[in-house]
This record gives sequence, C-alpha cells and structure tokens, in this order.
Amino acid sequence: MIVEPANIDQIITARDGRWVAIDRDVGSIAQQLREFDPSLRVRLNERAGIWAIFHHNELPDGSTRDDLVTTCQAHQGPTGAWLGLDQRIVDRLRFIASDQYDFLKDLEATNEKATREHEERNRERLLDFGERGFHAARIDLGLHSRPVTVKEKPRG
Repeated sequence: MIVEPANIDQIITARDGRWVAIDRDVGSIAQQLREFDPSLRVRLNERAGIWAIFHHNELPDGSTRDDLVTTCQAHQGPTGAWLGLDQRIVDRLRFIASDQYDFLKDLEATNEKATREHEERNRERLLDFGERGFHAARIDLGLHSRPVTVKEKPRG
C-alpha cells in the first residue's frame, strides 16, 4: 500500500502549473474516491508530474475551497497515458479513515526516518570533507604515503 508522494519541488512547480480535473480514469479511481467521500476530487498536474486528491468544500457564502488530502507521483507511459493513479490511493485513504490508523505514530515514524536520512547525508558529506582535508594536509606537510607494517604484540 506504499504510495510514492510528490516531493516538495514538485509541489512548488505545481503551484504555477495548470491542474486538470479528472472525473473518469481507466482504473475508476476517481469514481471509487467519490463513492468513499463525495467531496474528494482528483487532479493531475502534468508540468509537475503529480496526481493530487483534494477535498472540495463548499462554504456558506457560496464560494469553494479545496484542501489537499494527498499526492502521488505521475509519469507518462509508452502510450502517452499518465500513470501512477491506482488502487493504492483508494486503499491508503480507506486505511487512514479506519480505526487502525494512528496519525501520531505515523508522523513520528516519518520524522524519525527523515532525521536518520538527514544525519546520514551529513555524515557522508563530513566524512568526504574530512578525507579531502586530511589528504590536503599530508600533501602540504610533504608527507607521502608509504607501506605500514603492523607488528603483532606477543600474547601472554
């Protein structure tokens, strides 16, 4: 049931792009979402390459407001059709609406994963800088690499 959401760059790109409302699709996903909740709407942003599910709200003053519910990656197949909107979206929204879903637990897991990935990227970057700095210092000091023999300590 893992759905690959849009990344922040795609969301920013989509803000200035044209959204295409999708009422019917090959997998009947838009119809299934409307059956699940009549206020859900599906849109595609070709420029950003994302599908978005919105909650369409009609306000008391007669105006409307659309709130983003979720996104997923969109990509064109060999025939030119946009792919990526599939049953996983419907299943994910049903799961979220069920009693099994714990928002706080999901949020904590997402934050922990993001923190681990951030720390790993920083560690790799710092190790690279450290190795380059160490190498540059050895060259500046005129130290050249030479074989090192390690002698074992006698056991006893």
